Amino acid sequence: MRITSTPHDGAESVCFVFADGNGRRVGIATDLGHLSNPVLEALRDCDVLGLEANHDEDLLRSGPYPHYLKKRILSAVGHLSNECAAEGLKLLVGPRTKAVAALHVSRHNNTGALAERVFREALVEMGTRASLSVAKHDAPTDWIRA
Repeated sequence: MRITSTPHDGAESVCFVFADGNGRRVGIATDLGHLSNPVLEALRDCDVLGLEANHDEDLLRSGPYPHYLKKRILSAVGHLSNECAAEGLKLLVGPRTKAVAALHVSRHNNTGALAERVFREALVEMGTRASLSVAKHDAPTDWIRA
């Protein structure tokens, strides 16, 4: 297992990469204000990648949160928007990547459908065959096969 610090204003925020004896790797990262070089290095070309898609910027800006909280979420130590996460996929998904999951999708500032659309567009643009799932708040995430 590899643990890498993430750029987030919370205490001891980390991403994880788990590897088995055959070299297969599962990377999981949430609580990211941006994709730092150490995080990119740790997560690049995992077999399974779980990446934060916390908010849609328009929904966040027009949503119920107070200004200070919106500013924090949008900061470099806040959370990844759908669009920033999708751009990150272009740097992270490689030939080994078989599955991608959108994680930490906000209940108030995003929808599963928005996160899925933005991630799918990025994956299609890349020409990858990786499967895509979106983590749910109130039910288990679909089974991921790699």
